[in-house]
Amino acid sequence: MAGLSDRMMAVAGMVTPGKQVADIGCDHAYTAIYLMEAGIAAKVIAMDIGAGPLEIAKKNIDTAGLSDRIETRQSDGFEKLNIGETDSAVIAGMGGGLIISILEKGKDIIVPGYELILSPQSDISEVRRYLRENGHRINKEIIIYDQGKMYNIMRVGAFGGLMPDEVQGVVRMNDNSDIFEDTKARETNELFDEFGEYLLNHPTDIYKDYIDLTIKKKKDLIARLTNCPGESVSERLGLIEKELGMAEKARDYIEGLTYGKGKDD
Repeated sequence: MAGLSDRMMAVAGMVTPGKQVADIGCDHAYTAIYLMEAGIAAKVIAMDIGAGPLEIAKKNIDTAGLSDRIETRQSDGFEKLNIGETDSAVIAGMGGGLIISILEKGKDIIVPGYELILSPQSDISEVRRYLRENGHRINKEIIIYDQGKMYNIMRVGAFGGLMPDEVQGVVRMNDNSDIFEDTKARETNELFDEFGEYLLNHPTDIYKDYIDLTIKKKKDLIARLTNCPGESVSERLGLIEKELGMAEKARDYIEGLTYGKGKDD
């Protein structure tokens, strides 16, 4: 539909057909309208914290002839949503920190089996880490380019992974309360948080190019900073070298899949 970017078309396309969807931060409701017009959603509640955008959303919904099928609410995240009203939520077009805050405040709504369609514009690794540590599972993740920018889009199953007290890499001993972290599991979690477990196990050509470009940029930056004086430069160099090492691990992981050494699909 007019007004919907390629990115938001891809976001809408990640919604499982037949879901009752909360469009969090709906802005002008283009995504909500598309979900109904395309026959993807059974119901949409379009919500935005701003009164102005919500008024425009109402007008757009009315013009589309969908006022009886799309409800609007002024809401800070999940605040004005009741338990059981929806079984899926779209949260896109905002920073990762804000998405994490919305998910944290909406814990009562996000029951086991609830679907989350997320497209953070920043702090993607932090979003992945939050999801993992709270027992959610990224069932699918894609990368698309829209107007020269790269975007990640995730379909998440609430509590589809391990629960918080069973987080990977943590072993609870029966004889005391000490918690020992397995180094290999921790490193794997760090890799998956940074580069995406699903993406690493289902690498597309776009994703492989992204990994290679990341490695090249890190190496170029290291070459420019090497032998530059100053403690702050040395600290930055150490951080970039660590980031390079992580990117090279991602490339090695993908190459392991190619030669049959990686995780099965």
